[in-house]
Amino acid sequence: MEGIAAVTGANGFVGSNLCDELVARGWRVRAIVRPSSSLRWLNSDKVEILKTQLSGSDELRAAVQNVDVVFHCAAQTQATSLSQLMASNRDATRELIRTLSQSSKPPRLVLVSSIAACGPGKRGMYRLPSDTCRPISHYGFSKRAAEIVATEMCDRVPVVIVRPGPVYGERDMEFLQLFKTLKLLRLNPIPGYFSPFLSMIHVKDLVDILIRAAEKGSTVEGDPEATDGRGFYFAADREPTTLATFGSRCAKSLGLKLMVNLPVPIFVADGIAVVNECYMKLTGKKTNLTRDKIREAAAPSWVVSPQSTFRDLGCVLEIPMQERIHQTMHWYRDQGLL
Repeated sequence: MEGIAAVTGANGFVGSNLCDELVARGWRVRAIVRPSSSLRWLNSDKVEILKTQLSGSDELRAAVQNVDVVFHCAAQTQATSLSQLMASNRDATRELIRTLSQSSKPPRLVLVSSIAACGPGKRGMYRLPSDTCRPISHYGFSKRAAEIVATEMCDRVPVVIVRPGPVYGERDMEFLQLFKTLKLLRLNPIPGYFSPFLSMIHVKDLVDILIRAAEKGSTVEGDPEATDGRGFYFAADREPTTLATFGSRCAKSLGLKLMVNLPVPIFVADGIAVVNECYMKLTGKKTNLTRDKIREAAAPSWVVSPQSTFRDLGCVLEIPMQERIHQTMHWYRDQGLL
């Protein structure tokens, strides 16, 4: 399938990688970014860059006019309050769908959500798309709220929802901090005494899933609180990992012979997070370590089942995690970041 695609949050980690792959597959791409956004990863010779807020403006209506699919990648992951996250993740999604519904033929919307929206599970258990959602973090609540809005408005715009696990890969700045800590200190800090199980995904595999969801994914329907999982797709590797194992794999890519997993008591991690949040309020600069993230890190398991994703979308994740981590590490080095 080829056509015209609009990507919100196109300048970000996931959005910019998605734009590159869409262009490579023959799509015409409209990159929708906020007026103040950095355009570091966008090539204006290959994508049309449109600066606008997601607020139902004339500029937004023009940006999504006559497109075949909209990938909604724009989101806020860190904030000092739930209200800020709700405004960025839930309210912006509602305004985007309202704008899309005004088209004579509304495009398909692929909403990039998160496994944080469904909440954690028990150790040894795989969460399914049909399971009841129980988010535990402000970020998770805001992403679930966006899912509910999209499902309630699915009679206006066809919607497919993709829930990625933690995403790593080229252009990611969050996991870069782990690589730097490992290289400098040979330490992998882990909040709590038990390393939680995770379903992770490399950005290139996520991008492939997003495009397949646009092309052949089922759309959501019915009551958002009583869904059978139709139209919801987990984006994750087949095999789960842990923070400890992931850190060990990163250390292996760095060529480190010695690396120590360092358990950090939750009360200590919370204290550091409080300081970071104060810093974020004072400076406006984002931090990866907040109490919200500590709540997620302290959960026993974030393992999900991507079987319906592989079955319905025909995904084949051929490159193993260790090789994907190695690719990421080399990209950091090529960019002079590591």
